[in-house]
Amino acid sequence: MHKMTHISESDLIRFADGEMDGPPALAIETHLQQCFECRLRLERLKTAADAYSEYQQSTETITGTFA
Repeated sequence: MHKMTHISESDLIRFADGEMDGPPALAIETHLQQCFECRLRLERLKTAADAYSEYQQSTETITGTFA
């Protein structure tokens, strides 16, 4: 049985943020097609980033400050 190596946390974050392209991004896309665990981790990262963005926008609206 082949043991799959998972995407590092830092690479997954960079990929989710759109900071990765070319062969590295293609390798991650290929891996995500085959690995449920990494797809789940990516979805959780996106959900957390969206929640943080909504929180930040709501505090800016309330306080009138911008980060």
